[in-house]
Amino acid sequence: MFKNFLIDLRKGVLVATVPIQDVGLEEEFQKIRPEISRIVYEDLTKIRRTLGMSSLGHLG
Repeated sequence: MFKNFLIDLRKGVLVATVPIQDVGLEEEFQKIRPEISRIVYEDLTKIRRTLGMSSLGHLG
């Protein structure tokens, strides 16, 4: 399912590697996007929590 996509989790983006007009690509993207968004959201939440505990108290 992921063969038509390049996932760059450092940026939290899902990049199509084939033209969007290809058959089924739009549908595949719609299926994958919620899962990728959930993973990225969970990672960002963990990062924010870690930063909040370790460094926000030292700001200002």
